Amino acid sequence: MILEACLIFLILYVTFIYLKPKGNLPPGPMGIPFIGCMPYFSIDNCITAKNKYGNLFMTKTGVSNMLYICDYKTAKEALSKFEFADRPHWKLMEFFKEEKERGRAGGIITSNGSHWHHNRRFLLRHLRDLGMGKSKIEGIIMREVEDLVEDFKGLTKEPSKLPFSINVAVLNVIWQLVSSHRYGFKDKQVEQFMKKINELQNDFMLIGLLDFFPILNYIVPKSLINIILGINKFDRATQEFQDLVKI
Repeated sequence: MILEACLIFLILYVTFIYLKPKGNLPPGPMGIPFIGCMPYFSIDNCITAKNKYGNLFMTKTGVSNMLYICDYKTAKEALSKFEFADRPHWKLMEFFKEEKERGRAGGIITSNGSHWHHNRRFLLRHLRDLGMGKSKIEGIIMREVEDLVEDFKGLTKEPSKLPFSINVAVLNVIWQLVSSHRYGFKDKQVEQFMKKINELQNDFMLIGLLDFFPILNYIVPKSLINIILGINKFDRATQEFQDLVKI
């Protein structure tokens, strides 16, 4: 009897904590206790929530609050502030921190603080020296745009996903500034490399579960995390990219 009473009290307490007002936080869908909106929050659900709660709403995913900004002006204003420049301290960031300790710089996307600031200034300075922001880059971009238009013409008969050629076009703009070299949209080497990058991104997304549900950190062994992250695949992709740069 006492055990049942304790369980009922615990359930009521957790439900109260979960359902209590969020203070000054934006409104949003309630979700499932302990799990949040993750199992069912699709694009359609996001649009429905936007129509119901407005351009600013919040959902719960595990233990994390997820803020959705649904209008361009507010998103631009928020993301241009220094306070929003930092990266979240997620499990995936720990992986890249370990890579840095292994002698691999964190680059820009996965860096924080002074390291990010220094790398960003270094990159922008040298890209400007190579032609970014000058008339030279306009000609490079227009070349890729013209080729993209021709490639898109073959996709006009039915709805389709964004083609692989967009990735190659973006790569070509940077690559021509850096090495005066461009790749064709059907280049097999680049296509294979991009596919491996996409696979790694999908693997990395699974690690987000450890941040949303921290209890999994005490259940999932480190060896399994390394398998999910695809450490060996990451090493191979890094080597292939270095080989690509040397060509």
